[in-house]
Amino acid sequence: MFVADELEIPPATLGLARVIDPRVVHHMFRGLTNLSGGLKLQYVCMDPSIMQVADKARAGEVGNRAAVFSAPLRIINAPGEADWLACIYEVGFDENDDAVHCIHRPTGDRALIKEEYGVTKEWEIKNPLCDDSAQLYFVEVRKLSIKQLFSPKTGPPKVPQLKGDSEHWKSLVNAAVAASNKASKVLEQQVQAKKEFTSPGKQAKSPSFKQARVALAAKGEGQ
Repeated sequence: MFVADELEIPPATLGLARVIDPRVVHHMFRGLTNLSGGLKLQYVCMDPSIMQVADKARAGEVGNRAAVFSAPLRIINAPGEADWLACIYEVGFDENDDAVHCIHRPTGDRALIKEEYGVTKEWEIKNPLCDDSAQLYFVEVRKLSIKQLFSPKTGPPKVPQLKGDSEHWKSLVNAAVAASNKASKVLEQQVQAKKEFTSPGKQAKSPSFKQARVALAAKGEGQ
C-alpha cells in the first residue's frame, strides 16, 4: 500500500486508524500526493502496481511530505491515533497566543496572518492534510481559507493540486503503464530464454549447442 510504504507505518496500525476514523488513510493519501478527491482516475488505475508507480511519481513532485507527516510526531502512532500537528500547515503565535503567521510545510513558505482576523490558539485547522481546502476555523461564521493567505507564487500555488481530468495525471499514469509494459516484456524474454535453455529440442537446434557437439566430436577423434 502506497501510504504504508511512504510513511513506513505497519498495515496493522493503519487498520487501527481506520477503526477510529474510516477516512484517515484517504486523507493521508491526498496529503502525500496533493491530488484532489475529484481527480478522474483512468481504468488502468485499477491495477495496484500501476497506481503505486504513478502515486510515487506524483509524491516526488510535491515535496518530501513523508518527512512532514513524521514531525513533530509521526502522524499515526502505534494505537492508530492521528497527530494533526504533523500536517500541511503550521501556525505560529506570539506571546499573547495570537496567530501571526502560517507556514506551508512542504515548501517552507510563510504567510502573515493579519491581526484583524482574530486567530488565536482556540482556533483549529480543518482539513489539515489538504493544501487547497484547509481552513483556520473557530465557529461556522468565523473561518479562514489558509491557501488564500499566500501570494500567487508562494506556498500552495507552487505545487498546484491535480483535479478533474488532469492531463498531467494522465501523463504520470501513461509513464507508469509504459514502465510496466517494459518490465513485462523483459520478464517474458527472460522466461522464454530459460525455456529454450532447458528444452532439449531447442538446445539441439541452438548454434551454441551445435558448436559444443562439434568440439566434443573433434576431441573424441583426437583420442
